[in-house]
Amino acid sequence: MKLNPLQQILTSLSKQEIKAVIKLISIEILDTLGDNKYLIQQGDHQSTAISDQHLSLHEKYWAVLKTDNNTTVISNLIKYPHLLKDVQYLSNILQADKLDTILKKQNPTEALKDVLLQAASHATSKHQFTQISNLLLPLLQDIMTIPLKYKGHFGVFQLKKRYNKKNKKLQIDFYAAFYNLGPISGFITSLDDITIININVAFVSTKLFLEQHLKDINYTITIRLKQNIDALSDTSNNGILDVNV
Repeated sequence: MKLNPLQQILTSLSKQEIKAVIKLISIEILDTLGDNKYLIQQGDHQSTAISDQHLSLHEKYWAVLKTDNNTTVISNLIKYPHLLKDVQYLSNILQADKLDTILKKQNPTEALKDVLLQAASHATSKHQFTQISNLLLPLLQDIMTIPLKYKGHFGVFQLKKRYNKKNKKLQIDFYAAFYNLGPISGFITSLDDITIININVAFVSTKLFLEQHLKDINYTITIRLKQNIDALSDTSNNGILDVNV
């Protein structure tokens, strides 16, 4: 098993190319200032911005930013999934070399489970144990959840192999959440020896970016805009037991 072309593109980009992707920004809401105005954190920079959408304090969002009459306006806001916030610690456990070894195994799901169980046994806090459990529980549904670090940013990738009864083919469903692209979902399958990739994205800028960078890949690729893109399994629904470590 290999990571799909999305992650290959991101790891090959320079920091300058990543910054040029967007338009799309990642922000944290620090304070509400009244009249739809918020204090926001973007990277190391704090500023004020207006949003017609009600925003939750101390939550992170993807957003489109524009300036109108010297006023910063944020729109098209999508809240970060719990999944992206809760498993960042695990990127230290699943570094690139170990992840590459896992994905080359005959049964990568079992290989990932073994690595996570070993990590759980060495957890030094309840928080660490919970984060590891958040990756173990989806494995019961054959969903691999993989934290990714790229160019100083953090993302998460999920894979699930299943049998499609309609076309009687195996397919891989996937979900990804990246700092500079937002949430992405879709599936990979083959038909008449042709690899087919269907991709759903939440932002126009992401669609344009992927169309530009995937045009030379020898697959049949369809990229669509979709309003609601959910993780295959999110940590907010896992119901982790209150276990002391």
